[in-house]
Amino acid sequence: MAHIEPQPFDSSKAARLQDLADFVADEWARAKAAKAQREAERALSTVQSMFSALAETMPISLVMTDMALRVIAASRIWREEFGLNDTPVVGRTLFDISPVYGPFEAPLQQALSGQVVVNVQIRDPEAGRHARVGAGADHSLAHRRRRARRPLDHHQ
Repeated sequence: MAHIEPQPFDSSKAARLQDLADFVADEWARAKAAKAQREAERALSTVQSMFSALAETMPISLVMTDMALRVIAASRIWREEFGLNDTPVVGRTLFDISPVYGPFEAPLQQALSGQVVVNVQIRDPEAGRHARVGAGADHSLAHRRRRARRPLDHHQ
């Protein structure tokens, strides 16, 4: 084995080694972030596919949105009601799709803020239809405990 003689400290070599180490660390962090992004996109795609399949099979008029009120899934019946059978709706906001949702903006924002909004109805006599919103269910542990303590109603 060859014997390597110790070299005196060279600050320029140390700085280059530090630069190389920083570069490798940055590239490693970018690669990890890119992998996490791809995994998140795959998971989102899977969830969106599940929502779409669920909505498509519902025998009712149903639309599901994200927190920005962009459509993520809509039932065939809902699309038919709005005359949108062949029109892509995923990614569009409810307000872009139909003015009938305009009066729902306040209750929808309340629901998104965590408030419970139940059975708000808007009628559109000119179009011969009405729309209804019920959203913002509180699924917190405290809410479930309160519900569990309520006496059951027994109707005879």
